[in-house]
Amino acid sequence: MNDNVEIGQRIKYYRKLAGLTQEQLAQKTGLSQNYISMLEQNKVGFSKPTLEKIAQALNISVGDLFKEGTKEPESSLPDSLLSDPDFIIHFSAYQKFKSLPEGEQKEALRKVLESYVKAVEAAKKVEEGKWKK
Repeated sequence: MNDNVEIGQRIKYYRKLAGLTQEQLAQKTGLSQNYISMLEQNKVGFSKPTLEKIAQALNISVGDLFKEGTKEPESSLPDSLLSDPDFIIHFSAYQKFKSLPEGEQKEALRKVLESYVKAVEAAKKVEEGKWKK
């Protein structure tokens, strides 16, 4: 296969990254599991509204499904990583973060950093025996 991955393979890739089965993606999109399967195998066509539903369910942009020059998804990340629940959780959070407008990204980062600082301060108090409920 060339560097331009077919849409179906990209859908499968992003579905796995989201930690979804074909059945779960079908439920989220209102499409049938059989259609998702056929789509991932590039055996059926698709419409713009269908791709929009799929992209929304996978928390990606429709453009992500058309990116040229993308390496073949299945060779990008090993199956062991795609089946690691911690990776899926963090990657999913990253995808959500990436989809936010820049201003909202900055606010989200500020909140994460604030939470981190509070956690570090609390851990220090616990270590020093100064933690009060």
